[in-house]
Amino acid sequence: MSPDSGRNAVRFPRQRVRLPYPRSRSGCLVCRRQHKKCDERRPACSRCLAKGKDCQWPGAVRREADLEKSPSVHDAPSPIREVPSDPSPCREEPFSSTSTSNDVVELEEELLRLLAPPGCSLGSVSSMFLAHFVGETSRYMTTVSPEKNPFLTHILPLAFSEELVLHSLLALGGAHLESRQSSPEINTWVCRHYGRVIHLLQDIISQKSDQPIDWLRASLALLMLYLFGVFNSMQSGGAIVHIRAGKKVIPKLLSAASSKTNSMRTLCGITFELYTYLSLITTPTPYDNGTPSELDTRNSLLLSWELLKSHGGFGVIVSPIHRYLEIIPRVVALCTRRQSELTFNECSSESLMVFNELMAIINTIGCEDDSGSALNLEARHSLSISAVYRHALTIFAYDAMWCGTIASDESRLLIVRQHALGALTLLPTLMKTHYRNLLLWPTIVIGSCLLNEEELDIIRSVLSTTQPIFVIMKMRMMLERLWAENDPVYFGPYGLQKHMMVHDTVIYLA
Repeated sequence: MSPDSGRNAVRFPRQRVRLPYPRSRSGCLVCRRQHKKCDERRPACSRCLAKGKDCQWPGAVRREADLEKSPSVHDAPSPIREVPSDPSPCREEPFSSTSTSNDVVELEEELLRLLAPPGCSLGSVSSMFLAHFVGETSRYMTTVSPEKNPFLTHILPLAFSEELVLHSLLALGGAHLESRQSSPEINTWVCRHYGRVIHLLQDIISQKSDQPIDWLRASLALLMLYLFGVFNSMQSGGAIVHIRAGKKVIPKLLSAASSKTNSMRTLCGITFELYTYLSLITTPTPYDNGTPSELDTRNSLLLSWELLKSHGGFGVIVSPIHRYLEIIPRVVALCTRRQSELTFNECSSESLMVFNELMAIINTIGCEDDSGSALNLEARHSLSISAVYRHALTIFAYDAMWCGTIASDESRLLIVRQHALGALTLLPTLMKTHYRNLLLWPTIVIGSCLLNEEELDIIRSVLSTTQPIFVIMKMRMMLERLWAENDPVYFGPYGLQKHMMVHDTVIYLA
């Protein structure tokens, strides 16, 4: 580790790690006033949660003294909240104290005891954020089991020696927890960790370091800031700036490949894979997500899959869909070309040839893996997620080629609808598997092509959840408004793009 990174490392007092749900000798002030037994769960005990009371604790502010010594959150831009108003009759169920069982709490405490170094000490709210990240948030990040989850096996240990990475995980875990269990204290500490990440990130970028560890810290922080918008409405409209910034930071990390250890190469491989995946699926339409000064995040593969595989740990994020993902930049390029041609009401033979080539590639991916009924359940699920992406990518390519005219052409409409309905039959089952983490992008693409109320109800059911994850709530809201338009011009990804432009809104997926 470089001298600079040593100076930036977190300096914890020599204490044993506190449990995320500390046992005190007295209950909360509300239970004490009412002479009721308190389970002492913080920041809000079960009784206060059930009664809707504002759970208060003596000396709550002093418990976070370890972070009060850090630079103020006011060093960073103030997050802006965007809370969607869901017009659909389906609403997220409020957080219930029964949703976090004693077994889950004990598991989170045990995970912290196993993973945290002996000298690590966090305040009670920060400990709770970390425990929630370990026990809950990390499950949304990959398609593998906890013992193989790189966010637990590689990134979490790094966080205990790298302050920027630690605050990134605390902000992400806190944002996820806040979506389930909101309170002023939780919100305050989410904002503080978020602000600390921005502050430290600006320091690293301004120093223009030549140390791989510094750019690894910066890359991971940018990815966590983007994922922050999945669970929380803070700066959700500006989340893509972190992916755009990554396009400048990732090459700096890549250029230092010769100085990486095996462990460092694995960490870099995980970072590269996650960045590649997020940059490709961030937008549900093939239309440009760039700005006058910034290219579309999908205009090219920043890193080839062959390079990603060489770093170790490949597949924890994108397996088994990576071969479909590499087609997305080519579809986006075709869409850009077609937009230029439509200005002159043209359709060139070159564009048609590119489209036919893309369709041939899409239709052959995954076919060689289909060996019939002898496949086990995991293999069948793998084929199903592959089929969903094949259907969604076909819709994506048709939309890129025919740009808003599909609904007016019966033959093309029939083809697109067949693919949408083919994927729709697979979604309910896949949403119950570990592959659900990969389904947001194809679900909104498919949802934009549905017409009948029975079809819409399937998507509503697929997106219904007792956990109010912000990006899912926003996706449901956007699809409901799209369906309510009842106008052919709002059909497919083109319709999504038009809807976002008309209503001055945006959605970024993960």
